[in-house]
Amino acid sequence: MPDTDTHTLPSPAVPDLSDERMCARARERYTADRNSRWRRRRKRHAAMPNLIIIGGLKCGTTSIHHYLGLHPDVQMSKPKELNFFVEELNWDLGLDWYASRFDDRFKVR
Repeated sequence: MPDTDTHTLPSPAVPDLSDERMCARARERYTADRNSRWRRRRKRHAAMPNLIIIGGLKCGTTSIHHYLGLHPDVQMSKPKELNFFVEELNWDLGLDWYASRFDDRFKVR
């Protein structure tokens, strides 16, 4: 019969303050760098997409694309698949071509 009178819980791990400081500095640097890159990018390409749908074949991405496109604040790309990141297709057209496919008047694009 097991002993049910005493239960000992493991003591909580004591956080290492040097780890906390290192994480805080990393968060600070990451956020500052990310914000400055975003400001630069927004000036140059204001209409870059802020929503990307990734899916496999026959998994419903066409339906998702259609239904999201019905919302007044959402602009979906035309054509549905821009294939920009496929080197043999549209990569050589450049970032300006890609950005021109999105309208910055929409909240979601």
